[in-house]
Amino acid sequence: MAAVPDATRLDGIKEINQTTGTPAGNILNGHANGHASELTILPASFYTDFLSDNARNRKPSPIRDLFPLELTPGVISLLAGKPNPATFPFTSLSFAARSPIDPSQENALTVDPALLEVALQYSPTAGLKGLITWIEGLQEKMHGRKMGEGWRVSMGAGSQDLIYKAVTALVNDGDSVLVESPVYAGVIPMFETLHCEQISVETDGQGIKSASLRQILENWPAGKAKPKVLYTVPYGCNPTGMTATLERRKEVLQLAREHNFLILEDDPYFYLYYGDAPRYPSYFALEREQQDMGRVLRFDSLSKILSAGIRIGFASGPEPLLSAIDRHTATSNLQVSSFTQAVVQTLLESWGYDGFVRHTERVSAFYREKRDVFEKAMKKYLNGLAEWVSPEAGMFFWFKLLLHDDPQKEGDSQAVIQTKAFEKGVLALPGTVFMPGGETTAYVRASFSLTPEEDVDKALQRLRDAVLEERDSEEPLISRCASAIHVWLSVEIVVTEKLVRKDDLLLSKKKTISFGNSKPDTPNPQTGCHILLDSLSLLMPHPSIPPRIALFHIDMTFMDVSVPINTCRQVKCEKCGKTTWAGCGQHVEEVMKLVNEEDKCSCKRT
Repeated sequence: MAAVPDATRLDGIKEINQTTGTPAGNILNGHANGHASELTILPASFYTDFLSDNARNRKPSPIRDLFPLELTPGVISLLAGKPNPATFPFTSLSFAARSPIDPSQENALTVDPALLEVALQYSPTAGLKGLITWIEGLQEKMHGRKMGEGWRVSMGAGSQDLIYKAVTALVNDGDSVLVESPVYAGVIPMFETLHCEQISVETDGQGIKSASLRQILENWPAGKAKPKVLYTVPYGCNPTGMTATLERRKEVLQLAREHNFLILEDDPYFYLYYGDAPRYPSYFALEREQQDMGRVLRFDSLSKILSAGIRIGFASGPEPLLSAIDRHTATSNLQVSSFTQAVVQTLLESWGYDGFVRHTERVSAFYREKRDVFEKAMKKYLNGLAEWVSPEAGMFFWFKLLLHDDPQKEGDSQAVIQTKAFEKGVLALPGTVFMPGGETTAYVRASFSLTPEEDVDKALQRLRDAVLEERDSEEPLISRCASAIHVWLSVEIVVTEKLVRKDDLLLSKKKTISFGNSKPDTPNPQTGCHILLDSLSLLMPHPSIPPRIALFHIDMTFMDVSVPINTCRQVKCEKCGKTTWAGCGQHVEEVMKLVNEEDKCSCKRT
C-alpha cells in the first residue's frame, strides 16, 4: 500500500501520518534555547485505539452540541430548556480579594454584568470562553505551549473530576495501567472500579524511577496488551512529597514514545514548588522537544492556590481526549458551575499573569515555612525513630517509622497509627492506603498545611511516644534493655545453678549462651526446644522452682532470640507479700537481690 503523505496544517505544523508514523517533511520551529527543531503533532486518528469502549460508544449531547448555533445571526432559537433570566434574583456580584502584590490590602472586584448574565445561565460544557482563553495564555507562559499545537483546555469541577473522566475515557474493564507507587489514594478506587491490574512503578526521592518503568515494559508478557496510560504526580507527589527530576521526566517521555502509552500528568502542586533549584519543566512542556506531541494529558487545579471550595480545575491536552471528557461531562453534570467560573475569571483578569505568579510565589513560600517548622519538630522527636526525605513541593511529609532495631525488618505503620497514635491524640494516614495493592508498609503520610507550630510539636511528641511504645512491645527484651544485658546473664546463671533441677533443664549448663550480635551455641537438636530462663520477665510459676520466684519459659528454636516479651512487669514476692519490678534496667537490682538471697526478701519497691 502506498504511503499516505502527512498533512501540513495552515499553521505550518506537521501532522504525523498514521500509516507511516513519521513526518513527511521538516517544519522548523524555534525553541526557547534558540535551536530550531522539527515540531509535529499526532493526528486525531492516533487516539482511536486509546479510547475506551465507553468513550467510543458515548454519543454527543443532542442539545448541548447545538448551543453554538444559537449565536448564528438571525436565528430564533427554540432549542434549549433554559430558564428565563428575568426570574433570577441575582442582579450584581461584587467581592473583595487580597492583592497579590500586598496581601495586607484588599481589592474590591465586581463581575462584569454581561459575564454575570452568561454565568447565571447554562453555559458551554468545556467552560466559559473568557476563562478558557485566560488559561490558554497561562499555559503558554508557564509551559511554553502555544495554541495551534494540537491541544486545548477544558474546565472541570476540580482536577479530580477531570482525572476520573479521563480514566473512564481511556481504560476498559480489566486493562493494565501503570501507576507510580506509592500513589495518590484518590485514583486507586477509580482503577479498582474498572477491575484494572495496577502495575506499580517504583519511586524514590527523585520521583518515578524510569529504570523500573523500563524494566516493566521491556519484560512485558508476550501476547498481553501493554498499558495505555501511566498516572503520575510529578511535583510534590501526594503522598511522598517527591519531585521528579528533569532527567527522569525525559526518560519517561522517551519510554512513552517507545512503548506507546499516554502520560496522565496530575500536577496540583506545580505552583506549590519551593525547592532551591529552578522548577523543572512539566511533561506538557517537555514533550514539545520530542519528535511528536500529543502523549501528555495534563491536569491542573486551582484548589491549592485559590480555594478548594470553588472546585475548579482544568485539563490541557490533545483535542480528541478532551472531547471524550466533555462528552462525559455533557451527560453527567452538564458543566462546571459557570457562577464560580465567572468569579475566578474576574479575579484572574484583575491580577493578570504577573499578579497570578506573584500570588503563587507567596503561596509556595508559605508552605516552605510550614515544611521547615514540621521538619524541625521531626528532627527533635523522630531522629532515630523515622527516616524521611525533605519535600520540595506540596504539603506532605512521607516518612518511614523504624519500628524495629533490625533495619531489614519492615514494620506496619497501620497498627501504630490507627491504635497507639490515635489513642495518644494524633491522627495521620498509614502508608498502606497509598499502595496500589494495599501492601503493608512502615511509611506514614503527615500533612503540615494547617497545623500551627505548637500543635506540630505536640503531635510529633505524641507520635514519638506511640513509636516507642510499639518498639517496646515488639522488640526482644534483650534489645530493649541493653543496659541490663549483663544483669540478665548473671541472673540466668544464678537461677540455673540454684533453682532448676537437672531433669528440668533441657539445655546443658556447660553451654555458653551469648545474646549479643554473635551467634549463640546451638543446643542438642534432639531437645527440640529449650527453656529460656528470663529473670527480667517473671510471668508464670514453674513447678521445679521455689515459690518465692516465678519463671517464664518459651518454646522456640535456639537461633531465634527475637521473641516479643512485655517489659517492666510487677512480680509479687510470695514470702513477704510485697511486689517488685522486672523487665527493665531500672529495677533489675531488686530482682537480683530477690534471686540471690535465700532467707530474706530485699524488695524495696511497691
